[in-house]
Amino acid sequence: MVLRSILVALDSTPASSTAQALAIDLAKRLQCQITGSAVLDRPHITAPSAVGIGGTAFKHHRDQVKLKEAKAFLERLEDRFEASCEAIGAQWQVIEAEGEPHAMIEHEATRHDLLVIGKDT
Repeated sequence: MVLRSILVALDSTPASSTAQALAIDLAKRLQCQITGSAVLDRPHITAPSAVGIGGTAFKHHRDQVKLKEAKAFLERLEDRFEASCEAIGAQWQVIEAEGEPHAMIEHEATRHDLLVIGKDT
């Protein structure tokens, strides 16, 4: 069996960084496409929570700030992934998604031959 595509979850944990390096090297050696999956966990960030009187506006503002920070973080992860792939000449792409990370990665994994993910992602 020949691998045509590898999916790797983009995260900043040490195990995830190792998994990404392994997946990129494997994609280069096998000359197959590698896809980095970056998932914005909007449901977790914007989950309802109890707030005091007048706290709804504060929570909405806080959620927007947290979403902006999370998007910037994901962009940095994507940039690092892209640079690593470019450095060794691997064919790559990045898929951005919003939702529950495990569900989004599971869904995207059905379109790839191999899923590489850090143990603590």
